[in-house]
Amino acid sequence: MGRVLIGVGSNSGHRSRLIKKALNLLQREMRIERVSSFVRSAPAEGVSGGYFLNGVVQAKTSLQPASVVKFLQSVEVSLGRPANHPRKQARCIDLDLLFYDGYTIRSKNLVIPHPAALKRWFVVLPLLEIAPRWRDPISGKRLQELAGKNRYCGKEAKAYN
Repeated sequence: MGRVLIGVGSNSGHRSRLIKKALNLLQREMRIERVSSFVRSAPAEGVSGGYFLNGVVQAKTSLQPASVVKFLQSVEVSLGRPANHPRKQARCIDLDLLFYDGYTIRSKNLVIPHPAALKRWFVVLPLLEIAPRWRDPISGKRLQELAGKNRYCGKEAKAYN
């Protein structure tokens, strides 16, 4: 069984309800171990829509990395996100595979760890809450050590549970 960290977010519709539904659907293929608090953040990187609720889930799964991504996409579609969702549009649900055990994968269709995971405060803060001792497979450093160097970690965030 592989251990995964998954980013969960929503910035349209009934955000907390969609997130709860996503967490329930994830349990079809994963055993959820921990769920972070969710932080409220403004849309970043030119994404349209209202504020985001973002958090992180730690789980175990028997799925291989590419199958995890396909499964996450199927959960998104089942909750109303179009399969061909444009990059900068609002998201009723957004599920990103951030880390899968110690894997580093760089292919046309799959990049692990997620290339922007440690650059986004709304991912780093929830990661620190549930997995501060997790090691980044690229640098070999623990998240708590990397976060001290991350300029976003001092940013104010409102937590929602």
